[in-house]
Amino acid sequence: MPKEVLILGSTGSIGESTLRVIDQHSDKFKVKTLIARSNIDKLVKQARQYLPQNVAISDKTGYKLLKEMLSNLPSINVISGEEAVNDLLKEQYDITVAAIVGMACLQPIIKVIPNTKVLCLANKESIVCAGSLLMDFARKHNTKIIPVDSEHSAIFQVFEKENTKKINRVILTASGGPFLNKSIEEMRTAKPSDAVAHPTWSMGAKISVDSATLMNKGLELIEAHYLFDIEHSKLEAVIHPQSLVHGFIEYADGSMLAQMSLPDMCTSISLALNYPERLDIKHQKITWEKLSSVQFFTPDETKFKCLKLAKDALKSGQGRCIQLNMANEMAVNAFLNNSLPFLKIPEIIEEMLNKLPNTLITTIEDVFLVAQEVSATAEALLTKL
Repeated sequence: MPKEVLILGSTGSIGESTLRVIDQHSDKFKVKTLIARSNIDKLVKQARQYLPQNVAISDKTGYKLLKEMLSNLPSINVISGEEAVNDLLKEQYDITVAAIVGMACLQPIIKVIPNTKVLCLANKESIVCAGSLLMDFARKHNTKIIPVDSEHSAIFQVFEKENTKKINRVILTASGGPFLNKSIEEMRTAKPSDAVAHPTWSMGAKISVDSATLMNKGLELIEAHYLFDIEHSKLEAVIHPQSLVHGFIEYADGSMLAQMSLPDMCTSISLALNYPERLDIKHQKITWEKLSSVQFFTPDETKFKCLKLAKDALKSGQGRCIQLNMANEMAVNAFLNNSLPFLKIPEIIEEMLNKLPNTLITTIEDVFLVAQEVSATAEALLTKL
């Protein structure tokens, strides 16, 4: 019997890649619910193709048009609004793919965990902000969290549970983004269109900007800390422009295990959907020619200040990680709206962290309260610019 799947953020990059994997294994998976924010055209196309039980759009202004466009499919329950979406999260699912961008994904994740067997996690901000609280909540409800990010999927695949205490280093790779070989002067005039032009991955705007600042790698180091319970001193990032190796673990005997694949999110998504068994999916092979010119080198944390800000936040605890994440979300949004220069992103984040006292986080409610506080402070700061 096919496993029933909920996709949070079905019209985004990860959501679409998930559906491409499901296309190849429709005997194993059945899309039960599709939830998107506002992209009506894509959502309608998906609904017509996969015929889910439920289709939801969180933007209420799009409900009437969505309902009208799917009026010839009365079997599909079309809804909008927070309360209605929350009701869908109370239904039972075999698999939930969490692919909403940013802190906005945390609330639906919390609501769906008691009702899903597996959470395929593509949203790093929820772990960055809720950390061990989220991991403990999933364990309480016997929900398996499987990472979708290529780097965390790599670590997941080479992580030997019986040798956890023998881990020397966990290393995540970063392509370096579109500005790897640009000078600081060139970065000073960077436009949003420049920052989202990622050299190896096809991603949404926010994560593309995070990759350009290397904040994405910083957030991933924080995520790895909580996902795998690895102390921060053992976590490293390395620049690897070819994006063929996604992560390494070095063990105490000198062995270094790595996972490799071409930069295609369908690889890690397919594993998350069907773990522990691997699926046959369409993919390109890594050739020896591609491996002949791979590079690895240390990130320049003076040029890419966001990486160091993230490392420092991890050392300072959960409260700082929330503040870092929310300040970054606000700064990146301002940059994408052409109201903040690219190089001001780390400056705004650092200024925010200096303004705010570190906060002890003991509950999920604390997470949301701190996030709201940071958002309000950041908005006031950005308004003055």
